[in-house]
Amino acid sequence: MSSQMNRMKAYLWPCVACLLVGMVAHASAQGPLEDPPPTYIGYRVTSPIRIDGHLSEAHWKHTPRMGFAGLVDGAPAWFDSYSQMVWDDENLYVGFWAADPNVFGSVGPDTPEPRDFWKDNDRYIMLHDPLFMVFVDPDGDHRNYVEMHINALNNIDDIWLNQGSTEKDRQVLDLHAPNYHLEWDCPGAQHAVAVYGSLNDSTDTDRGWSAEIAIPWTALEPFTLGALPPAEGDQWLVHSGWEYRVAVNEPVTYWTWPVIGILDDHQLWRYGRFVFSSESPGSRSYPTPPHQTE
Repeated sequence: MSSQMNRMKAYLWPCVACLLVGMVAHASAQGPLEDPPPTYIGYRVTSPIRIDGHLSEAHWKHTPRMGFAGLVDGAPAWFDSYSQMVWDDENLYVGFWAADPNVFGSVGPDTPEPRDFWKDNDRYIMLHDPLFMVFVDPDGDHRNYVEMHINALNNIDDIWLNQGSTEKDRQVLDLHAPNYHLEWDCPGAQHAVAVYGSLNDSTDTDRGWSAEIAIPWTALEPFTLGALPPAEGDQWLVHSGWEYRVAVNEPVTYWTWPVIGILDDHQLWRYGRFVFSSESPGSRSYPTPPHQTE
């Protein structure tokens, strides 16, 4: 019997070894595209929120953070950066923070918003400046979603699209009407920026910048058949991030939540699941960024 068992072990061990090697190889080859999209709990706040760009209200200190990482590979961002989201009966609120050592912007808020993607290139903050961004699909149907972009000069570009990329392995995006609605201005939106350092001065080292955006529920009514404000347990799709540049017009480095897996912010099937909760932000306290302690 022992000799038979030994022969059986001698036969099985190579098979088991091959299986383990295959599993390790598969795990190491698995990239962000194979990872399930993350879930974020959106808590309800009851205290007033002042939209001044400073993430100083108590609820921001107790709200989970969407930490940014490389859009394609999930590599850690060079600088601490994240977004947060909460809501109340009137608005959806988005807060951003980036520990940017050189805060700058070139397209100011007095510049009219672009209305033609092919002709208004000089008016696009998306083509020139670092910026924060948030994309929201209000009912998670992968259609009719909004984009909000804001730079350090508090200039905002807001757009809505009928649909995002039509291919899952590359960007295939229609930038023409009627799919790409540059003419849309988010009605009633409030936004502000706070700079911790000196804006547009590359001779010193800044601590970073933060921003807040309030999106009224009334502005999102055309994009969903669901309840507004949303009900407990409702799920939306959300994508947020920081488009970082070392200087004006330099190439963009994309740090986002969630990681998409390819160079395309318009893969809605990869967006995070935003689950609405009627509970207030918890008692857990998150580390306070340097700009709030000095």
